[in-house]
Amino acid sequence: MSGDEEFEAHLSALREGFRARLGAHHASLVAYRKAMAVDLDSVSLGEARALAHALVGTAGTFGFEEVSEAAAELESVIDAVLAGEAERSMIVAPLRSLIREVELSL
Repeated sequence: MSGDEEFEAHLSALREGFRARLGAHHASLVAYRKAMAVDLDSVSLGEARALAHALVGTAGTFGFEEVSEAAAELESVIDAVLAGEAERSMIVAPLRSLIREVELSL
């Protein structure tokens, strides 16, 4: 196996490992959505933002561009809410979009 083939095999294994971890991220995102449906103020925006931020980078690195873009949108809206520039309810649509993109990637 050449160096390029080894690299591609290693990258493929990392990509599949990330895909496997997406299931846990999906569960967290769904829990945020369910909690927000009951009480918009019940979700820790810091935790939701941290997850979105992590997905922006890792999803993009491993070729899950749609997940990365949806996570970036959610992160941006959360930042606006935290800055007092948007209502908390504005998080619902990008959160649903991110959940959908993660589901499509599983």
